Amino acid sequence: MPTKVPRSEPATEPRKLTAWGITGMLVVLYLMNASDKAVFGLIAQPLSEDLGLSASQIGFTGSMFFLAFSFGGFFAGPINKVLALRWSIAIIAVLWGVVMLPLVVWSTFAVLLASRMLLGLTEGPTSA
Repeated sequence: MPTKVPRSEPATEPRKLTAWGITGMLVVLYLMNASDKAVFGLIAQPLSEDLGLSASQIGFTGSMFFLAFSFGGFFAGPINKVLALRWSIAIIAVLWGVVMLPLVVWSTFAVLLASRMLLGLTEGPTSA
């Protein structure tokens, strides 16, 4: 017995604009996310010279970033259930800047490690 499927209304103009706005925000965040990972690899040598870090400390920092990044991806679902997508994207983008601010004041290995781990934790949900 065939059933009738109700017709959906075409998307209204404000909804299309909102969808494209969110898409644009995601593209910018993905670019920033990928750039951050690439730039850290490029500045590893000058960073180690400036802060007096060993190669193993730089490697450990990178590894902890990706561990936190992987763990942070699990929070994408719960975050987006609680918040609207545009708000969760905006909050995550602001958190990226906030977690890196301590490096401006204290340039030590411990602060670099903590900041990169928190950055990984907050970058993870954007790619999940």
